Amino acid sequence: MSRLHNPFVLLTALLAGCSGAPAPAVTTEPAPLPPPREVLRRPVPPPGAVARSVTVFFGTDRAPDGREASRFGSGQGELAVGVAYVSVPLDRAVRPTGTLPDLPSTLGMRRTPLPAHDLFVERVQPLGEVYWDDAVRQELRYDSTRTVVVFVHGFATPFEQALRRAAQLAVDLPFDGAMAVYSWPSLGEVGPLAYFRDDKTIAASQPMLRSFLERLLAHTGAERVSVVAHSMGTLLVARTLKELRDARPDVRFDQVVLGAPDIDTTSFRRSLAPALTGVARRVTIYASQHDRALDLAQRASSYPRVGQAGPGLLVLPGVDVVDASAADEGEYGHGYLGASNAVLADLRAVLAGVPAAARRLDRRQRAGLTYWELLGEAR
Repeated sequence: MSRLHNPFVLLTALLAGCSGAPAPAVTTEPAPLPPPREVLRRPVPPPGAVARSVTVFFGTDRAPDGREASRFGSGQGELAVGVAYVSVPLDRAVRPTGTLPDLPSTLGMRRTPLPAHDLFVERVQPLGEVYWDDAVRQELRYDSTRTVVVFVHGFATPFEQALRRAAQLAVDLPFDGAMAVYSWPSLGEVGPLAYFRDDKTIAASQPMLRSFLERLLAHTGAERVSVVAHSMGTLLVARTLKELRDARPDVRFDQVVLGAPDIDTTSFRRSLAPALTGVARRVTIYASQHDRALDLAQRASSYPRVGQAGPGLLVLPGVDVVDASAADEGEYGHGYLGASNAVLADLRAVLAGVPAAARRLDRRQRAGLTYWELLGEAR
């Protein structure tokens, strides 16, 4: 047997190597820390100011109304994006939290708005997509979490009202990130014919809302995108997110909030809820047994609605259902999402990622599943 193949010789050589001088210690420099994230201080109104200007980023598939390119009507159009500036009074005695004053008018005629008293749209600026991306990116520098909240309005809401509501939410939450609104072409009128017309409009708006949300996720530098929808807008959001989830299982949103959802309980339970829980970190539903608008919708469609509380409240696994019956009701018992101080406070916590068990809610059980009850208005 040769010495090279003798196992005792090999073992002796290995042990000799181990008993020699220790190998020099290998030192590695710690990885450099990333530069601190730039977070700007949002400008405050100067002394003596009576109003603040709120930036609202919008997307819409409304057609321009024909009078001026910066205004949009109720007809179906192509996706357009831009930025609006909304003046909001600073004096809380003039505009308490949760209130959205009527448009300035005298004897039914629009008048020049007064910044100290009126909440109004100052300017609407349509933008090209690349310029819009950059504008959102600049706005996100005021927020350490780089969060965008997208508000999607409901039935009977014209474009200008959608902008005003988004600005009111941005101030009353309050919210440091970028506030956006998606305005689908609601007719902006109340009545049975207008309701069914708006309901038929939803399907045509789904591809446009999907493109808008995908743009926010991919091109603006947003790290968290949450969607807050109201009334009939919840159906548009739920269907769009299901479509997006089916096509792109990797897509993730932070919070999805459905306020007073005008969706029939059967289709939501069977197909929409599983998709929403798969696409969002948390899904929250606000419902009320005092919602007279949804009572009418149920009678018109013969199906109970997800936003109705009481004995028929829909409770699902993986969804935080909040019975908001104790909230100030808003118009027709349907507008509490933006009008109730208690709901606004809870929504603020939802968007901050606070779990339901740590919020001002009572835990309830139904059929072995947990839901939550709002404690009511803080006085």
